[in-house]
Amino acid sequence: MEKQVEIRGIPLVKFKDKNVIDSIQKGHIWLNPVSMYRKAENETGDTVVGDKFEAMWPIGEGIVHIPDESLSQQVVNGYLKTTHMDDYVFCILKMGGMDNEFYFTDEQKDKLREFDEEALLIYDTTEFVQRIENAAKSQGYELNHSIVNYYDPSTDNMNLLYDLVRGMENIVFWKRDEYRYQQEIRFVIQRGNLQDDHLVLEVGDISDISMRLSIKDMLRVRMKRV
Repeated sequence: MEKQVEIRGIPLVKFKDKNVIDSIQKGHIWLNPVSMYRKAENETGDTVVGDKFEAMWPIGEGIVHIPDESLSQQVVNGYLKTTHMDDYVFCILKMGGMDNEFYFTDEQKDKLREFDEEALLIYDTTEFVQRIENAAKSQGYELNHSIVNYYDPSTDNMNLLYDLVRGMENIVFWKRDEYRYQQEIRFVIQRGNLQDDHLVLEVGDISDISMRLSIKDMLRVRMKRV
């Protein structure tokens, strides 16, 4: 029997193993440091979840000057460390499509089959975001969220530069375009003076705005806003 749901906002999907999906649906939203993704590739070669250049600033060509150390160094096709390399993030895929219909492309189906065991579909994004914001506020955290932008690392991207001029903390919302299929939205809490190895936002049970599916079933889903 098909379950009919009312879509509010763009549907979100989290792919994880069954235990993690169960924890999220019960309202435990884990934010891990961005360094976790760099370690995943650097230590295990995982390029599905891992990305060794997460939250690093891509430089096509330029001279980096550090006044306090009287140091200048030319950089060509390099990545610079940033002060937000260890901010805490919760990442989730936003479904795409056109004409208010949401589905996965063939490329996404091929790639996302590699993601864990199960999927959690959140069909009331408006309420989900509100609950996360309320939880962060009640726990004393300042939280930002945004879609992730994807860039071509072979060229300098002026939009990325403009975004970083507005605030280096925006670096966590940029990734190389080979990860474009992930279509992420990220919820971010800046590390600042926090020393925890992860943070957990307690948002309360979200089974009223979500459903669990197998990876196979999730990738076959097509939804239309009416």
